[in-house]
Amino acid sequence: MTDLDSFIKEADSKSKFLRFTDGEPITGIYREAKLVQDNFNPEAQTIEYTLEIEGRTKTFNSRSVRLARQLNAISKGATVTIARTGTGMKTDWSVIPEK
Repeated sequence: MTDLDSFIKEADSKSKFLRFTDGEPITGIYREAKLVQDNFNPEAQTIEYTLEIEGRTKTFNSRSVRLARQLNAISKGATVTIARTGTGMKTDWSVIPEK
């Protein structure tokens, strides 16, 4: 691993934001979802999701109705695995609750 790889890995671990790599699942405790102003379109709203991963609170935003429906069926405090595939209008989300 190069110094740059180490720097990126450390920065990602300290960031309060979640970054989904295409097809790579992330597992955490689902904490909340709330409507917030969209950073890219001030006239629109998006949903900010909060997960706890390895004791750290991380957030990510998505306007996906499909993702909202899936997480709406999950109880807050439940452990979930979320994966994103695709980009833009071809993004697909998968939410799997831990049993």
